[in-house]
Amino acid sequence: MNNTILNLQWDHEIIDLLDKDNISEIINLYEAKVDSHFCSLTDYFYLGLAYLMNGQEDIAQLTWLGSISEVENSNISEADPTEILVNILNVEADRLLGKNSIRMSWTIRRHIKEINPYDVINLIDLIILSDKLDILTIELLKEWDIFEILKAKRDDIVVDFKKIES
Repeated sequence: MNNTILNLQWDHEIIDLLDKDNISEIINLYEAKVDSHFCSLTDYFYLGLAYLMNGQEDIAQLTWLGSISEVENSNISEADPTEILVNILNVEADRLLGKNSIRMSWTIRRHIKEINPYDVINLIDLIILSDKLDILTIELLKEWDIFEILKAKRDDIVVDFKKIES
């Protein structure tokens, strides 16, 4: 796996703002960085994540899709941009879950499902979070095609029972 994917994290100055739940300032900082054209693909992804955390889901998706499309249409040879985005979202969903921000962790995982609907680990995390939020229904599982995906992927599934127990 590419080292870029292994070291994904918010910029250092953002961590304090996250701790203070100052998402608007995070958006301002990433927008300025993007506007300055001294930014990377991950900056766009973090900007989209900040939009998502601010309740601006449509803008988040447009930010992610626009940057992925730009990379795919260029000759830039980076790691798979979708894989990078999913990794960023996974790290943040886990961080938020550790802070007991179950609803936002669930929201991020729902977006991961839209990006990669066959990510079984994410689907299991979504089920666990849905149960914690008391919104888990058979209809939701059917909507997510859980049963078909699990049947198709049953040989590839490795469950982290520590996550289930918490």
